[in-house]
Amino acid sequence: MEEPGTSNQPIHPAPSGLKASVWIHFGFHGRSSKHVDKTHAVCRRCHTKLKYCGNTSNLRAHISRFHPEEAGWVKDDRLKPVIPPNQRTLHDMTKLAPGSERAKKITTSISYFIAKDMRPYSVVENQGFRYMVHSMEPRYVIPSRSFFTHKSIPIPISVAAERVFSTAGDIVSAQRSTLTPQHVDQLVFLHKNLVIPEL
Repeated sequence: MEEPGTSNQPIHPAPSGLKASVWIHFGFHGRSSKHVDKTHAVCRRCHTKLKYCGNTSNLRAHISRFHPEEAGWVKDDRLKPVIPPNQRTLHDMTKLAPGSERAKKITTSISYFIAKDMRPYSVVENQGFRYMVHSMEPRYVIPSRSFFTHKSIPIPISVAAERVFSTAGDIVSAQRSTLTPQHVDQLVFLHKNLVIPEL
């Protein structure tokens, strides 16, 4: 039950044993901070007295009903906390672990992009590429160029690889293309032999 209060009586803070966040907005009347009347809580904003019986439901209801602008600051365990839209959460600030499924999938996608579209490995160092990846997943850390060169898109040295390089070298010459035969060999090999799962 709410009773209009008078603003001339001092409102003492709630005792330290009362830990609910709603006590920021309420206190008690009394002679001193050690001698308070705990039967009625007093709203610090409008000085309304509310019956207090050991729980804070009516106090929360008062804040929600009469002071809705303050309601976002009162945590309720039954509701999700209100997070301002510009506030970064812990989830936003932590980096993806390189071994996580999400990071592996992004790394595989970048490898696929480099091999399938015959892009140079240096594309991972370009400012525009880094901006694009960061805007899609800010927590992802792009591996180094050497990671893609030596680990993610390896070039195995084998008899089959030598055959592909020889065939491509015989077909493409420096006079027929602006690419050097060495680059054509590598690109043809990667294009035909890189196995990347379909997205």
